[in-house]
Amino acid sequence: MDDRPTDGTRDQNSADVVELTGRLLCADLTEASTVRQHLPEHIALTRAEPGCFRFEVEPTEDPLVWTVVEQFVDRAAFDAHQARVRTSRWLEATAGIARDYVISTRDSLDEVSAVTPSPMLRRLRASDAPAVHAAFGSADDMARQGDVTTLAEAERYVARLLEEDSPHEPWAIAEGEELIGLIAVTVDEENLSGWFWYWVTHRARGRGLTARAAATVAQWALTERGLERLELGHRVNNPDSGAVARAAGFVKEGTERGKFLIDGQRFDVDTYGRLRTDPAPAFDSLPLRAGE
Repeated sequence: MDDRPTDGTRDQNSADVVELTGRLLCADLTEASTVRQHLPEHIALTRAEPGCFRFEVEPTEDPLVWTVVEQFVDRAAFDAHQARVRTSRWLEATAGIARDYVISTRDSLDEVSAVTPSPMLRRLRASDAPAVHAAFGSADDMARQGDVTTLAEAERYVARLLEEDSPHEPWAIAEGEELIGLIAVTVDEENLSGWFWYWVTHRARGRGLTARAAATVAQWALTERGLERLELGHRVNNPDSGAVARAAGFVKEGTERGKFLIDGQRFDVDTYGRLRTDPAPAFDSLPLRAGE
């Protein structure tokens, strides 16, 4: 979004939280239609930025007006957001639409953290495609999770997981309704086993959410879903993934030497398994909303 305040800005300490509030003002229904068309992707891409704590663009009773609230961890994060938006499809489509914004600062993250929705697990939806697209663009290592560089590719990625005869059981890690990660089990019905895999967007990392989500879904798969074995693997130079596996109750079973060839270099892979009869780990489970 071309976040241009109407009253200018002052010099701000980089430790301050930057907040933008205001309105997006369409001149007619054609402009409003343009906003509705491009807004989902714009929201998803912005929320995936590492320094974004809150980004809300909400319709009002007036069909031509949206309210805007943005909160970024510091001035550098806010400036990086604006730099990205200046070359985005959102701004290309909406540059002529009026904005009425004010930028201010806060001394700490306390108030920002207070409005962050609690994380939970819910079923993946087709409408999550913009958030998936944003997640794959949030970090270079996401390229190992699949070929998703455009919104259309994200839509196909989600559609494959949601096909009626799909072997996948995909769960979205969400804050509010916003997808910030994915935990999935690819099920082998004949052997009552499943390949377990996961990823999170860049800004969701380092908070322990992946481990909590993985433990919650693994417990579900081995109880309610009725599987008897789960397995996973990760490159030996990705210890964070191993830590998630162990926190979810998986036991290291071995190392496959030279399994993956990535950019001309071979990598060993550590393999893990968890049986229904294995003791469940102690973990802080996430709420799991299955009824969708």
